[in-house]
Amino acid sequence: MLFSNCFKNNVLYSKDARKSLAEEHPGINNSTLTAHISLKWKAYELGEEERQMYNGKAAELMEAYKKEVEEYNKTKAAA
Repeated sequence: MLFSNCFKNNVLYSKDARKSLAEEHPGINNSTLTAHISLKWKAYELGEEERQMYNGKAAELMEAYKKEVEEYNKTKAAA
C-alpha cells in the first residue's frame, strides 16, 4: 500500500470540504485552505458518524484498488 488509511480518509474529506471552506473564507490561498482542512480533520471536528462515512469510503476504494491490481498482475503474468 502506498498510503495509510488515515491519509486516504483525509484526502476524501478534503475533496468534500474544500469547496465549502473556500466559500466561507473568500480569497483564502490554497495552502491556508489546506491547513484549515487538515486541522478540522485532526481536531476531530467531524462527528463520529461523518468520520466513519469517510472510513467506509476509503475501505471501499482500497478494495476496488486491490482488485484492479490483482487483475493487472494476472494479465501481466499471462502475457
